[in-house]
Amino acid sequence: MLLNVKVTCAAMVLLFAAVGCGGGDSGPQTYPVSGQVTYAGKPVASGRIAFLPPADAGGPSYAFELNEGRYTGEVSAGQKRVEIYGTFETGEMESDDTGEKQIPVLETLPDKYNQSSELEATISEGSNEDVNFELE
Repeated sequence: MLLNVKVTCAAMVLLFAAVGCGGGDSGPQTYPVSGQVTYAGKPVASGRIAFLPPADAGGPSYAFELNEGRYTGEVSAGQKRVEIYGTFETGEMESDDTGEKQIPVLETLPDKYNQSSELEATISEGSNEDVNFELE
């Protein structure tokens, strides 16, 4: 179990390290995007949402924190593949392979919404409010 948590956490760290902050002066024009993420009818309390270029296209990726299911940020226009990660700390201290103690962070959403996601969103030029994801 701890190994799965470590692999998931490592994958998330690599994804979000590669994602960076998005935008910037040298990148493409970005536009405001905001929305809500729910799972089984309830807001995803904490986690991250990532907007990535389609698999057959290049371009920047963007990631934003989920706070009580809400997110806000800026994304370049176009079709995006979306990955959503909901996480929570177990509150129980465990030792890893090196003996170091830590509180594990577990993934709360199925892989079909993150690592194996087929979720998509189209970001338009201008404001993109209510780009919501109702996951079941």
